[in-house]
Amino acid sequence: MRLRAAQPAAPPRAPASASDANDVPHALSTVVRGALAAAVVCFAFFLFLWSKGPETTAEPSKVSASERAMELIRAEQARELAWIEQGKEAVREKLRDPESAQFKSAVFHRGADGAPMSCGLVNSKNGFGGYVGWTRYMSGASSKLTFIESEVEGGFEDTWARFCGGAPRAGERSPP
Repeated sequence: MRLRAAQPAAPPRAPASASDANDVPHALSTVVRGALAAAVVCFAFFLFLWSKGPETTAEPSKVSASERAMELIRAEQARELAWIEQGKEAVREKLRDPESAQFKSAVFHRGADGAPMSCGLVNSKNGFGGYVGWTRYMSGASSKLTFIESEVEGGFEDTWARFCGGAPRAGERSPP
């Protein structure tokens, strides 16, 4: 038996080509990239469905007609409340002391012409610092389309009836 002298370890054999050395990591990175792309596509698809609301989901029957009707009613009520607040702000712009403005019986009303109006009662301080008493107002949500009864000479009653219909009058009892 012949013993060979210990030879230094041979350097690792160079791969025949660069692609042979990267086959395993390349295959894994391709799988990872593919899975990531699929996840992104699924996420985008679900985002798209979510942004469209319940009407476009795969099971629209889960949202009943009454729930959709309630959503529409809530949306309309929110628009009406916003209109009332815009009307109050427009009234404040016309008052001598806007910070003192007190409102009650504010309602949203569509007039005879279908024009949206904010109608109600306002009380504010005059130039002497005293409150003037409850006065009717109607507002089309801008100061140019806002009218306070005490500032209008004649014709307010007809305009009130046309645009505010059954809204409360200054002398009537109304909820605070």
